[in-house]
Amino acid sequence: MTVAANYYAAVPAGAYAKQWINQITPGQTHLTLPETNSAITPQAFSTLPLDFYGSGVGYMYGHRELGYHLDCLSVAARRACDYDA
Repeated sequence: MTVAANYYAAVPAGAYAKQWINQITPGQTHLTLPETNSAITPQAFSTLPLDFYGSGVGYMYGHRELGYHLDCLSVAARRACDYDA
């Protein structure tokens, strides 16, 4: 995750990776993992969007709030296409 935080430092994914590292505080040594870029400001997970729609595959996923055992919605809907027979 440290590599992801450093690689995506300029976009929100890097900030969420940094938050995850800070939250779980993994056991690291200087021989196994690089240091996280100190310029990355962690982003709270509460700012993550609660829904997602992938228009290419027609898939929607949503939550009412973040956490475990909560209500969620998952829909796989494909757009109807007109074909000339």
